[in-house]
Amino acid sequence: TEINKMFEDARTPATKGRDTNRRFAKQVESQLAPDEATRFSNEFRKESFPQIYRATRYGSQVIDAAMAFELDEGAKTSLQSIKESYDQQTKVLNEKAEAATDVNEANMTVQSMFGGGNNEAMAEVRKQRRELEDKSLEQVKALLTEEQVKKLPERNADNGAGGFGGGGGAGGGGGARTPAAPDAGGNNNRQRPRN
Repeated sequence: TEINKMFEDARTPATKGRDTNRRFAKQVESQLAPDEATRFSNEFRKESFPQIYRATRYGSQVIDAAMAFELDEGAKTSLQSIKESYDQQTKVLNEKAEAATDVNEANMTVQSMFGGGNNEAMAEVRKQRRELEDKSLEQVKALLTEEQVKKLPERNADNGAGGFGGGGGAGGGGGARTPAAPDAGGNNNRQRPRN
């Protein structure tokens, strides 16, 4: 349809801009010391995919809260292992979500945009994220007393496991800046471009 053609015409330059940003970021990264390059890459990805790299993941909140409790050395060691495993698996899931976001944006139409997209890969990542959160929560609880468990954070809309947003943010160019689908509250998830 005509509206889909207009949508595609608007998306093409945005996609080119995203790819240019990524190439430039790789060039910058190659000129940095290893530690600085890692920090730069992490920040670039956070800017590119803000809905993936939001800071308030439930699993992280639970693990951090548990680490603040008084625990014996055995429990502390086990908790550290849980944290390392959680962080490693979260990194893998985030990378899968980045790829799924790119696919979603490349195939998005006006109809799918208002339906939130139709990306089976993203749905699978959400499922795996929820399973990781649930598994980590049970592992943490097994190390705590009943009173400590009651003090753990509760899952809510802000820290829930399911949410990966539609696309890249304004600065990093992780996704083409086509219009984002509204979230559950009717808000547009994409950040506004910076001047």
